[in-house]
Amino acid sequence: MFLCFVGIDGSGKTLQAERLTESLNARGIPSVYTWCRYSPRLLMPLIKLAKRRIRGKKDSSDYDGFTSSKKGILSRPPLGWIWLNVSLLEYLIQVTFTMRLRPMGGKALVCDRYIYDALADLAINLDRSGDGILKLARHPLIRLFPKPDCVYFLDVPPAVAFRRKDDPNVMAEEYLVDRAKVYSFLSEKLGFMRIDGTRSIEEIAKTVLNDAVARIKGGGKS
Repeated sequence: MFLCFVGIDGSGKTLQAERLTESLNARGIPSVYTWCRYSPRLLMPLIKLAKRRIRGKKDSSDYDGFTSSKKGILSRPPLGWIWLNVSLLEYLIQVTFTMRLRPMGGKALVCDRYIYDALADLAINLDRSGDGILKLARHPLIRLFPKPDCVYFLDVPPAVAFRRKDDPNVMAEEYLVDRAKVYSFLSEKLGFMRIDGTRSIEEIAKTVLNDAVARIKGGGKS
């Protein structure tokens, strides 16, 4: 069984993924937690170069200006193509190592972040929306990623999530607003289980646990 949590920063993904893992194990259902955010390595030289060029013109605290400049750089061929394909290929290798080579021993895998979080970042950086996001989601490399039995989308208003976070990567509330739109779109189009992330921690944990147990007992169906 493969279950994963997605959502904007501050939505509670890590907390709920860890709680689900603990609760499943407590019920005698062997489970393992893994944090699976994409960690760029091959792209680091390009990332550093892009940031250097952008910061020469824009203050990184100016989210709109910084993001606009980044989109402008990645719209130039072949930089956008390289960014997309190298990041997906590298992430696929990371996921393969995490999920296929590590001995899971038949345990349920609870994943904190997954390819859909990377898709949200790519959609923003490459200035994709609507059909453009779906085209990204249908990329041949993405089809090689293991498909989760369920994706729990913790839906939290950006303003609420922003107040929860103390993260230097979140430059402004607009950072979360942009990504919230992509997650909402993906959730609707790809059939995520949408959960109101403003509910209490206990209520969310109970909802997720009940669903996960039902899926495990039902062979993947809740």
